[in-house]
Amino acid sequence: MLLRAQSYGTKNRVEFQGEDENIHLKAADIPMPNYLAKQDDIDMFGDYMVTIIQRIVCTHCHHFKEHYSDVVQWHIEHEYTAESKMKSETVIYFLGPHSSFVKKILNVKNK
Repeated sequence: MLLRAQSYGTKNRVEFQGEDENIHLKAADIPMPNYLAKQDDIDMFGDYMVTIIQRIVCTHCHHFKEHYSDVVQWHIEHEYTAESKMKSETVIYFLGPHSSFVKKILNVKNK
């Protein structure tokens, strides 16, 4: 019997240049201020909340929708806004009968 699983994925449009993944620290070794929100984070969160509340009010209250929806920020800009506007490239790939994913499916089916 020949079993194959067909899957879809999208190619990553954003280059990931994060921290070195090979660095491992114990939580106790990380300074406490690294866990706490900085003032910039608090200000940004406040701005996001204002935007979200504006959207909710303009979406659900007729008066605000009619008179103020043109001043609401409907999209929050971020560093990947340009990449997000591009259409995703979808790819198809097949998993053969020996892949671990197909084996897990077969094990669940046989139980």
